[in-house]
Amino acid sequence: MTSFTARVPAEPHALARLRTELEGWLTQAGISGQAAFDAVAAASEATSNAIEHAQEPTQPFVDVEADRADDVLKVTVRDYGHWRQPRFDSDRNHGLLLIDSLMTRVAIDRATAGTTIAMELDLGAIGGQAA
Repeated sequence: MTSFTARVPAEPHALARLRTELEGWLTQAGISGQAAFDAVAAASEATSNAIEHAQEPTQPFVDVEADRADDVLKVTVRDYGHWRQPRFDSDRNHGLLLIDSLMTRVAIDRATAGTTIAMELDLGAIGGQAA
């Protein structure tokens, strides 16, 4: 099975297409149900955050990759902007909390050339494999 890769324009309207394409790939990878829902929601939220928060991006897109290795789904979202410290408005900053609640492991690498969020979902723990 090949990996999923998508270069998403840094425009909010591009999120719907990303979700559709990722859902299709997850189905082909044998991932369905709650696991697929969680992975798509987390990838979409991470991509939305990258589109909204990347500062002075050097590239007008966000890269999204996914791969399945046995019972672990790995999803990576990378932007090409500078990191900005989050504001702590009471109505905002829930995206990373959502991602963290949906995925088993989340790591964020904030670098001057962009931010990468690496997410993993243990499929066996939530019954995420299709029959």
